[in-house]
Amino acid sequence: MNIPLITVAMILLITWSGGAKAVGSWEPSDAEMRGLPPYCNGKLKGNKTEAQLWAPRLGEGYGHIHHYCVALNFIRRAEKNWKDKENQKFNYNRARTNIQYMLTHTSESYFMRPEFHVKLGEVLIQLGRESQGAAEFEKAIAQKADYIPAYTGLSDYYKKLGQLDMAREALQRGLERAPESRSLKRRLKRLKK
Repeated sequence: MNIPLITVAMILLITWSGGAKAVGSWEPSDAEMRGLPPYCNGKLKGNKTEAQLWAPRLGEGYGHIHHYCVALNFIRRAEKNWKDKENQKFNYNRARTNIQYMLTHTSESYFMRPEFHVKLGEVLIQLGRESQGAAEFEKAIAQKADYIPAYTGLSDYYKKLGQLDMAREALQRGLERAPESRSLKRRLKRLKK
């Protein structure tokens, strides 16, 4: 029996990707687009008016921002399909690679990098790579010491491990840098109960 090469390639692709149902379009649907940040519309949908608006605001990263938009959409897909662990893992891995792309294609001083590190940290934790995720939160803090989502992510990480003292310490560190943060104060108050 002679199997065509294209058939073999498709079987290998499906096997490698984790199953046929995990393979889907990377492109967000119209409904998914509505849940993404507004700057995604210019890059993903080719909206020139939006592109002209967002390109100067996002600076150097705008040329690659569609990778981050796609990553955010893969994260939403993973969260939506929480019962299907295989599909969820597939979507988190796609998000991870797209965020890593953004980190390798923007300078250390790019203003969105702390956000990229936090999102990557959250994704890594979902993939069971908790210590790597925590390291991403620390990278965000190193780049922007008052970046509140990094402290909340770090606190949640320690709370998940049952290390409540470390969770409180992360929030207190955040309050040293952002003393007016109501969200950090609220979380710390809950942890003290």
